[in-house]
This record gives sequence, structure tokens and C-alpha cells, in this order.
Amino acid sequence: MKKLVILTVLFMSAGVICAEEKSGTIWQELRPQTSEAGPQIYYFRYKEPGLMEDKGIFYGVTAAYTYRGWVPAYPENINKLKWMLRAEAMVSWGQVDYDGALQNGTPYKAKNNNDISTDLRMMLGLDFPGTQSNNTPYIGIAYRYLEDDGSHDPSGYNRQANYVYAPMGITLQGQLNSDWILGANAEFDLFITGQQKSRLSDVGLEDVKNRQKSGYGARGSVRFEKTGKKVNFIIEPFIRYWNINDSEIEETSGISGLEPKNNTTEYGVNLLWKF
Repeated sequence: MKKLVILTVLFMSAGVICAEEKSGTIWQELRPQTSEAGPQIYYFRYKEPGLMEDKGIFYGVTAAYTYRGWVPAYPENINKLKWMLRAEAMVSWGQVDYDGALQNGTPYKAKNNNDISTDLRMMLGLDFPGTQSNNTPYIGIAYRYLEDDGSHDPSGYNRQANYVYAPMGITLQGQLNSDWILGANAEFDLFITGQQKSRLSDVGLEDVKNRQKSGYGARGSVRFEKTGKKVNFIIEPFIRYWNINDSEIEETSGISGLEPKNNTTEYGVNLLWKF
């Protein structure tokens, strides 16, 4: 993961340098308000090391709204740093295959668990505008929900993960020429709190809720944006990662329940229309 972050930062730096050498101007594309929407597809893997693994393909839609009310009609009026506000929403779904064990330790596999994931994010950033580039560090607040429903299987049950976290990152944009903009993003996600709900009543036991207190996330992406007269088209490969520590122990009917240390990796691509 560290190598990925280092490579992403180097690539972003190279993109800005390249943009400064081109004749295009980023001001042709910066607007007071923009919206983005489109489909996404990604590979999903959830793992509790030494215990179990879920993996499969997810399909979804993502949307975003960015407000830059400071953008002037004439670039020569730029003389100060300005604020940026951005809201994002994502919902995706897929089927995953389970590879693990039963409570008695017997190896067990199950296919086609129905999963759904939602991510809602709000970020406040500070634009560092230049003639051919615009760089924006940001911080925000976000909520992630993941439901893994294995209740169709005789030994499976429904699990729901809820995360509240603070995204902190930087987005770089550079105008390559009059037709293309190169962008990149690197982000660290500070885990604030979480709760794992295990509906064990699906297998005849009592439901358990475990509080999660520590962990972290990270994500990175590269954005290739083709400009148009009214609508831009964006191809955005991405990777997202979570590493969450052991939860608190919950006592239920004399049974101690623990959500083990786990990690999640997602990598795929967004196809977006920007207007």
C-alpha cells in the first residue's frame, strides 16, 4: 500500500509538471458549479486474516457536485486562494463468494452472497490555482455502509458494517492541451468510529452489535478528462483500501462476540459525464 501511495504522488507531480509545459489553460474548464455522474465497476475483497475471505465484482453508480463560486469571468482577476465545496455519493452492489469456516472450525464455502455498499462524503478544500493547473488539498466527513447478506445459505447470516470517517487528501489537475485534462487524487481516511451488526438470529442465535474504535483507510485515483462543448467525459481508475482493528467484545446471552481485525481492497474504474 505504501508503494502505491508513493507511485501515486510521483505520478501526480509529473502530471502537474507536464501541464505547465503545455499551451492549454485550466481556466477554460474551471466553473462555479459542476456535476458528475456515471457508472462504476470494481473488484471487491474483504479479508479477516487467517479466518475468512469474501470476494466478488461490484457494479454501481457514483455522483458528485462541486461548488467553486469564486471562479471569475476573467482569469486575470485571480489573486487569492479560494475555497471549494464538494459532495459525493456512491451506491454499488454485487455478489461475493465466502471462503472460511463454521463456528466449530469446520472449513466452509458459500457462493453468491448479496452485498450492497454506500458511501456519502462532504469535503471542504482550498484551491491553489495556476494558469495550467489547480491543486486542492481538502478535509471532510463521510459515512460508509456495507451489507453482506449470506442469509440465503443454511449457515450464513446478515452482516452490516457502518463507518464514520474523515477523508484528508489532495487533488491535482493539469491542462495537457485544449482537449485533455490530467488529474490525480491521493487520500488518507481517518477512522472515527464504526459499528458491526451481526444478525445471528438468522442461524438461531442472538444478534450482536460490536463497536469498532480504530483503523484507517486510503484511496487513490488517476483521472483522464476529455473536454467537450457542453459535457466532459472522464475515465478514472481507482483503488480503495480499509484496515480495521479488532472491535470491542460484546457479551450476549453468555457468549462473547468479537468482530476480528479485517481489511478491504477495492479497485476498478469510474466512467463519468461532467456538466
